[in-house]
Amino acid sequence: MGKIAFVFPGQGAQVVGMGQNVYENSAVAKDVFEQASKAVDLDLKALCFEENNDINITEFTQVCLLTTSVAIMEELKTRGVKADVAVPIVETTRRRATARQNSRPLR
Repeated sequence: MGKIAFVFPGQGAQVVGMGQNVYENSAVAKDVFEQASKAVDLDLKALCFEENNDINITEFTQVCLLTTSVAIMEELKTRGVKADVAVPIVETTRRRATARQNSRPLR
């Protein structure tokens, strides 16, 4: 079997409703959302699942994306899925930009 990589989305990937399915079907995901909401003193469930414009404000976008990604990752772990590699998209983008600036191929 090949290697498994978790690639986490960055800003611009947010959409109202993200994470709702896993939240509604996973006790682990619900716990992640509840813990994150308490930690940042925000109703992340409302920010992620209910129609609003705040999801596009950076300070809300980042915590929503992170919470949704962690909730999905934790649910996958309960199913025995373990990543060999986990990379945020922003890191991949940064590496590509650096490689272009240095005029050498990305490895």
